[in-house]
Amino acid sequence: DIASSSMKDAINAVCMAGIMRGDGKTFRPTATITKVEFMAAMLNMIGESPITNNTTTRQTATYNKALTLELVSNADLATFDRILTRYEAALLLYKLYIKNRFIASLNNNDITHNIISSVQQDDMTAS
Repeated sequence: DIASSSMKDAINAVCMAGIMRGDGKTFRPTATITKVEFMAAMLNMIGESPITNNTTTRQTATYNKALTLELVSNADLATFDRILTRYEAALLLYKLYIKNRFIASLNNNDITHNIISSVQQDDMTAS
């Protein structure tokens, strides 16, 4: 279903990288995406996706992994199978972005430039 799509190469690259996949027969490039599908793609992108073959189990496993990574909350479970809004997509991407910036900052001296630190400068240099 992507043969005539102008985005065929990008879709193939995303699928080959394991970030997204179709339903086994088609990709449905013009279809909407649910919160769980978007979250699965985000988790796949960072190498955190649980691997299952059953749709319900994959949905539950994706939610649990996202909850563990603090990308969603318990309240999100009620809407996890609904169509994703642009706001929700932006919020999920922002949470992942902040989390990755924080983790990247833990092992260098730039932490004060990337996030707000609650540790005084003198405490950071003391041994």
